[in-house]
Amino acid sequence: MSYQDGGGEPPRTRLARRASAALRCLPATTSSRTRLALVLLVIGSALRNLRIFHATRPSSGQLVWSWLYYSDLDRRVRGDGAAKKMLVAQSSGLGDSYATYIEATGVVNRAYAKRHGYDYVILQGLALGGYRNWHSTFNKPEVLHAALESPKGYDGVLILDADALLVDFDVDIASLLDDRYALTAQRVARHPHAWNLNIGVALWNLKHHRTRWISDRWREESSKALGLLWNPFVTWWPWHWGDQYLLQWILRYEMTEAERNATLNTVDTIFSSRNGTVVNHFTRNGKDYNDNTDEAREKKLKEVSDEICKKFEPACGTVKVSF
Repeated sequence: MSYQDGGGEPPRTRLARRASAALRCLPATTSSRTRLALVLLVIGSALRNLRIFHATRPSSGQLVWSWLYYSDLDRRVRGDGAAKKMLVAQSSGLGDSYATYIEATGVVNRAYAKRHGYDYVILQGLALGGYRNWHSTFNKPEVLHAALESPKGYDGVLILDADALLVDFDVDIASLLDDRYALTAQRVARHPHAWNLNIGVALWNLKHHRTRWISDRWREESSKALGLLWNPFVTWWPWHWGDQYLLQWILRYEMTEAERNATLNTVDTIFSSRNGTVVNHFTRNGKDYNDNTDEAREKKLKEVSDEICKKFEPACGTVKVSF
């Protein structure tokens, strides 16, 4: 480690000097809690400059977009098609457990997309930055942005978590796209407030006048959060809970109740954890630790995927499994 920027002063001495100088600037009446908070901020800044921790936001690394344009297929191949242009999307990190989940759920979701003549995309990597695989949870704002910007002119996009899959091929998701709302999603545990949504299964109306504003704000706040995640002194900040919390914050505090009621379509049964009529979302089971291991969830997803493929045979056998 180089100490050149400190005139050869050892790091420990420099930290103590900076903290002491900051405390001397405070009034005598300052509370001990405020003094402690200031010391932590000074130490955090110093550690960054000393490169004890990452001094710049780590690179997002490799980013892979995999598109399947089933909408380009001949109607005689893809069926009757639909009046609306739809996109089905999933995302994960690269080489993590969620990428493995997509290997199971992607077969079904791609088969569904092809049957209805909808495009399908997987985004893998860290689209907005970060340095750990779980930071790929912030890929969803980027997927929504890409759908809005696509020259395909999509009417809607269904963004699914890696552990979510479409279970009924006879239901057309375009029929669930209500023109009155920007977003259709499951309300968290029948929570009374519309903003408290589970964003793991989200049907976005890309033609709604509020969708782009929500997308821009969500993407902006996600980028800000990822810019702070690496700092060891701010990991307790609430927006580090993930992309869902950030979206809920925007919906709750930057929109009026009237705007929320005209924007959000909350559902309880069609998108649900493990028993949805249209989409099953295999979230972690808080009551059973053994059911929460990566191996157990992957096994369950493969079992359900096989059941759906058998039910709607030969749909799964006619899709391109690898990109």
